[in-house]
Amino acid sequence: MPAPPDTAAFLLDHRLSLEPVDNIPDALYPGSQAAAYAVQDEVVRGLTGRFGGVPCGYKMACTNERVIRLLNVSGPFPGRLMTHSTHDSDVELDPGAFRLRIMEAEFGFILGEDVPQAGAPYTAETIRPYIEAFVPSLEIVDHRFNDFSTVGEYALIADNAVHGACIFGEPVTGWQGVDFCRRQVRLQVNGETFAVGVGENVLGDPLYAMAWLANHLALRDRTLRAGERVSTGTAGEIYFAEPGDAVLADYGNLGRVGVRFRPSRSTTTPQA
Repeated sequence: MPAPPDTAAFLLDHRLSLEPVDNIPDALYPGSQAAAYAVQDEVVRGLTGRFGGVPCGYKMACTNERVIRLLNVSGPFPGRLMTHSTHDSDVELDPGAFRLRIMEAEFGFILGEDVPQAGAPYTAETIRPYIEAFVPSLEIVDHRFNDFSTVGEYALIADNAVHGACIFGEPVTGWQGVDFCRRQVRLQVNGETFAVGVGENVLGDPLYAMAWLANHLALRDRTLRAGERVSTGTAGEIYFAEPGDAVLADYGNLGRVGVRFRPSRSTTTPQA
């Protein structure tokens, strides 16, 4: 079984070079889900060392049934959000910092309290008291694989759940009466509607996705912490952004979040 630092070093090197690869080499490929998460931990430590950022929450992958089928995985899995690649709305980013700019409109939340492991298993209702705010979210998924639908679940987990960056709008504390299952989000590109997503696409309910994450972490002897942010996975179609694109996720009276990519690629250091 490969040592997690060796596999992590391979993934980190490809993050920096933006050089595509078919897959993690067989000799380095994680042999289990536990091994994949061990590699992810090493990747996160490596990102901290190389970029100075620290973990500040979680991104959830494959909470959308269409994405689960596309990637041929068993179900959801999380990665870590990092301070160096987490941005406020309306940020302008260098497109050259990413190999791909896969845009996902997501329902985000901020924890107001630590979530005790002893309370697991949580439900959409029992997780509510620990959530302080809803926050509009746009995730940029980025990966180094020629075809990420063929690399397997363990490779995706190991590569920090192919997280590139996340952009958050203004937190909304008056969210308690919102039916997130039926709440729509409009993904706009350069002022035109590209797709309309809905909360029920996120494991049936973004709050259930939050409960799923709390339960998953409890099984790994971890917990969600006060102040952490969680982006719960794409609520609709994904968009591959190009240099010069302006991408906006509009949640109606729950706010909006946007990002603009500079018109041309440069050779600056990758985001993550």
